[in-house]
Amino acid sequence: MSENNLKLSFGWDIKTIIGILLSIIGLIWAFHDFQFKSFSSSVAETKFLYIIIACISILFSVWLRAIRWRLLINSDKINIKQLYNIEMVGYFGNNVLPLRAGEIYRGVLLSNKTGQSKSYSLGTIALERMTDMMGLIILFGLLFIFYPLPADIKLWGTRVIVFSIAIVIIMLLLKFIFKSKMDSMLKRQFIGQFLHGLTGINFTIFLKILGWTLIIWFVYWLDTHLIQYAFDLNMTWEESLLILVLTSVAMAIPSAPGMIGTYHAAVKFTMVTLLNYDVAVSNAFSIILHAYGFLTLTGVGAYFFIMSFNRINERKNK
Repeated sequence: MSENNLKLSFGWDIKTIIGILLSIIGLIWAFHDFQFKSFSSSVAETKFLYIIIACISILFSVWLRAIRWRLLINSDKINIKQLYNIEMVGYFGNNVLPLRAGEIYRGVLLSNKTGQSKSYSLGTIALERMTDMMGLIILFGLLFIFYPLPADIKLWGTRVIVFSIAIVIIMLLLKFIFKSKMDSMLKRQFIGQFLHGLTGINFTIFLKILGWTLIIWFVYWLDTHLIQYAFDLNMTWEESLLILVLTSVAMAIPSAPGMIGTYHAAVKFTMVTLLNYDVAVSNAFSIILHAYGFLTLTGVGAYFFIMSFNRINERKNK
């Protein structure tokens, strides 16, 4: 696949259809016992100051992601502010378009800014997501140590950890093969440039990236805990971490844009089945926990998405 053939496609495919069906199933399962009166009562008692703080915090986390992404990019033509703008565009695209098209679009924007190939840019994005997964695995490990997880979830979590370790080993092998075997002709091809973006960092930079990743995940953990404060749920930090980890893992399940349905089902399952919270408050909590991030990132991201198109049109008109 050559770079000239790399195209954005927002069309429908089988994965999109399956994702929408799973979202519908998740919504039905999560809200089959939904009662609007109980929901409105819970929302009326919500302390919105905590939600506002969480909204500001999640925007700050995107800035941290931009700092981390800058470490992955071999170019001096782009700064953290520009990467923040591109990150926000990506969130908007992922939340409103199928196939996580925001990831592809921000790869294109990064390529336009830096002059690097689109395949190299997508490689840095893939590496960014892999470091997210590594941070999530570390948090899962904390739960193994400090929280009495059910046996089936421990077994499932162990499999995820083993799979993640395998991915890291594969990346190390790819890095070795790429450095020692690939010639300059292959590097100009899509797969070569992608692998270069995926593996082209040294160990020192990797440690910095992992450090920023843990800080980013702590912000997400703090936000989850802030939202539970808004409902006066008196959760422990371990319980809010459990919700964060299980809902983050649920994001890997194919779904409609914005993880509607699957996210809510994961929150409700954790709260009702594992933490024994009331169904009504769990429904309200799942809606607000999803909405604070979805509405904030989609709303602010829409602004940067429009601005990116305006800049493209301005360049075309010159």
